[in-house]
Amino acid sequence: MKRVFLIFCLTGISLSLSAQDLITLSLNEGGKDRYFETSKLIAPIFKLTNDSIESYEGFGVSNDKPLELFKVVLPEFVQILDTGYTFLFSEVTDNSMNGYTAVLVANYGRRHLPAVIYVDHNNNFNFTDDGEPDTFHMNLEYLDVDLSHPQIPERKVTFRLSRFDFMKDFAFKRMADELIKENCGTKHYVGTAFSFREQRFNIRYADCVVGTDSFQVALQDINYNGLYNEPGIDRILLNDYGSVIQGTDHVFPIESGQGSTYFERGFKSYRILELDEYARSLQFRYDPNTQAKRQLKEGKKVPRIKFYDSEGKQQKLRWYRRKPVYIYFWNRDAEGFEEDTAALRMIREKFCPMIKVIALNYGDNPKTLGSYVRVNGVHYLSGTATKAIIQKYQIEGIPYGFLLKKRLRLYKKGLRPAEVLQMLENGEIQRW
Repeated sequence: MKRVFLIFCLTGISLSLSAQDLITLSLNEGGKDRYFETSKLIAPIFKLTNDSIESYEGFGVSNDKPLELFKVVLPEFVQILDTGYTFLFSEVTDNSMNGYTAVLVANYGRRHLPAVIYVDHNNNFNFTDDGEPDTFHMNLEYLDVDLSHPQIPERKVTFRLSRFDFMKDFAFKRMADELIKENCGTKHYVGTAFSFREQRFNIRYADCVVGTDSFQVALQDINYNGLYNEPGIDRILLNDYGSVIQGTDHVFPIESGQGSTYFERGFKSYRILELDEYARSLQFRYDPNTQAKRQLKEGKKVPRIKFYDSEGKQQKLRWYRRKPVYIYFWNRDAEGFEEDTAALRMIREKFCPMIKVIALNYGDNPKTLGSYVRVNGVHYLSGTATKAIIQKYQIEGIPYGFLLKKRLRLYKKGLRPAEVLQMLENGEIQRW
């Protein structure tokens, strides 16, 4: 009987790796990509002057025809100073206005009363039948608003609404005001300072431990329609265990057909057996019969790369193809950094120039590399690895090392400096 293991997010439960193990993850956490915090997408608020709103279709596009007007049903307001409306983009519902859902905002003016937000979830332009409104109190930094399918509450997109700082980004707000006013039809734009900054959550993730490996699995809803399993559109993201940012260094597409989607980790292939369309959970299993494709193969030449050294000079890997090369990817927060550095010094002092040592930093501020090299008296070649280099070499975690034979052929991957030092002391590399 097959053993079934249930891993919940952040449990730290370890699983022995076997082809028989079915792994189930509950994707309880909403994640952020690397652009989430820097995004300045605006949910522009327009002043409500009567009982009609003007559509958002054609925004930013030259259009001589007047935009369509929709008569709306308004709630009974209490303590209202001003009223406006905005739109949130999502494909969660089928009857939205060109992908936009109308949102009524009472007290948008950022005075002493909190903003009250009415989302037209069912897209019928009636703001009285969508449940209780959300309230953006003055002391809140942000407010998360869910836009759900009327019949399927699990299918949703979460928007984070916040305000732009009155005392910052003056040039940005001025340009945004000009652009929006020029492209909003007859709507009266109240200004970026009184509108919302909009951020969207479209990632669900969980951490897991499988055998001796630990990593983070995430699903990304690319088109913001509340579905996470659309072939050719949505995707799987892999990150380090405990990552705060769900980045896109390791991306795997969702394929059509049951059991046809894979992801790779630690040069092993894992088959997705079940993927909940609303990203509540996923099941996968290690597949020993499928060779991982995203890896450098021993005996084959490694990709040629260019990088900048600690003095800002460009270096090319092919310049060192006539001798063995050890490429070591590192950063100062990596486990075993001090021990690895000591071993690299020993290799440099005892065995160079017979072997070339290249230490590429990834994750630290590149501007600090030069001072680090000078202060610590580093004499082996040190440079900065770019994201493109990390992806070319299919590196999943730092530190990581590659030992190359002459002509840049990979001998072995995953070697730490102490292991290379031992091989040199045993005379193994000298015999190549």
